[in-house]
Amino acid sequence: MTQQPPGFEPPASVPPPPPTAPAAPGAFTAPPPPAGGAVAPRTDGMAIASLICSFGILVFSCFGIVTSILAVVFAKKAERNIANSGGQLGGEGLAKAGKIIGWIGIGLWAVGVVFLIVLVIISAATSNSNSSLGILR
Repeated sequence: MTQQPPGFEPPASVPPPPPTAPAAPGAFTAPPPPAGGAVAPRTDGMAIASLICSFGILVFSCFGIVTSILAVVFAKKAERNIANSGGQLGGEGLAKAGKIIGWIGIGLWAVGVVFLIVLVIISAATSNSNSSLGILR
């Protein structure tokens, strides 16, 4: 057996992980990082879904309101998951872009509906005035 100098302590192996508070029921709990170093956070799937759905107004004009609403909902869920992941999930930018484009899509759809209602009202008003003048029989 070899003699160690006084005050020498052998290096500790891996320190135990710090204690964590229990997660709220239903909250996202990320798995612990693998041993051996830091890993880049993976992108949250809801953030990707939000961005894809936000472009639905461009592709599916008649169903654009549905995809725009889904984009906003998915973005909210993604933001919540990312905030509760403790740095394990990324994609904040995708979620934000999906939410912004989704709200723009909802706004454009609402403007389109208002425009159609105004067109119908104008059309009804002009057809009534023409028939009352005796132009159309």
